[in-house]
Amino acid sequence: MLGFAVLSIIFYLIADKWLIERMPDSEILREYSILILPLTFFTLSFLIVDTFASSTLKATLGSFYKELVMRIVITALIALFYFELIDFEKFLWLYVLNFAIPAMAVYIHLYYKGDISLKLPSLKIYRPHMKSMASIGLFFILNGLSNSIAIYIDKLMITYYIGLRGTGVYSIANFIGTIVRIPRLAMGKISTPIIAQAIKDEDYGSLQKFFRLSVISQVLVGFLIFIPIWINIDIFLSLLPPSYAEGKWVVFFISLSFLVTCFLGIGTQIIQLSSYYKLITYFNLIMGLAIVLLNIVFIPLWGIVGAAFATLISKSVLVILFLYVIRKNFKFVIFIKENYSIVLISTLIIVGTSFIPVFQILNHNIINSIANILIRTIVALSIWAYSMKLLGIFNQTELKTSIFKR
Repeated sequence: MLGFAVLSIIFYLIADKWLIERMPDSEILREYSILILPLTFFTLSFLIVDTFASSTLKATLGSFYKELVMRIVITALIALFYFELIDFEKFLWLYVLNFAIPAMAVYIHLYYKGDISLKLPSLKIYRPHMKSMASIGLFFILNGLSNSIAIYIDKLMITYYIGLRGTGVYSIANFIGTIVRIPRLAMGKISTPIIAQAIKDEDYGSLQKFFRLSVISQVLVGFLIFIPIWINIDIFLSLLPPSYAEGKWVVFFISLSFLVTCFLGIGTQIIQLSSYYKLITYFNLIMGLAIVLLNIVFIPLWGIVGAAFATLISKSVLVILFLYVIRKNFKFVIFIKENYSIVLISTLIIVGTSFIPVFQILNHNIINSIANILIRTIVALSIWAYSMKLLGIFNQTELKTSIFKR
């Protein structure tokens, strides 16, 4: 909360002069800039209660509300605005209030379970560990800062170079692309207690097996989500106003950037819970800086597609750095043969599905689009699933209890 208070003061001191007035469409940005602070507060509140939830082995709770419930609400708000049932101002206020849902829901759940309290902790318990806690906390703060830069800087720079119209198109396309990361976030939270216990017991043999299976599982699920998105992207975008057509390649590059991170599996959590945790902060700071520099180059060249391409390059470099650390320090096998088959088959199916024509089943645009999406998705995923089963890849993803004998 202290950090939020400091941010609020800094925002009011410099936002209007140094940020808002230098951007195109600054009038509308100035009018609604007050929403930035509650948006920040709700986001910070969620991060705090979500950390508590993860420490009490309820890691999926936050992901459920943030990645599923929030997206459903946002989709509903977009539909209400599209059909002119609410105006733009109401849409923005409801959009910001939607960010309070995950924090409130997780807090209420933890409170009634007795896992969280508003009472101040006793300093006697924490005083012997203050130095180590401060050191670790500093790196986690820097890590959070660098992650925030990586997540939000592209939208800020698009607004600066192109204007709010470009930011709006980019945000919708980015929203579609980030769906690919949902399974990865859930697995990361679920696996944290298991990884911590394995590192504590120095059970690196079991940890390597878990790492291998996590990579295969995440790549598999990543393509399971990416295939329907990309083979139907033209149909999806045809339902939106024509100005959103340029978001097609934003969806591709953003989806691909999160798909690349699937090849890391639980590698980030392994490094974070090991003695090499400081490297995550250093690497994320490098990625944040890389995104800024690449955006300066590619946004003027390619617009919003350039921002998405910059994200792909930055995330790819980050994954390579993390895999290098895992290989060098943990001696894990990072190139897994099953992934070659998954990538090859998925690519062939995506290319093959592109030859399926769009059928004019009914004279109703929305119903016709839904029918074509279902046809293409069912055909593609049926062939994909059969191919994976034929190669025995599904069997590789069974996280058997024999891996971690407790």
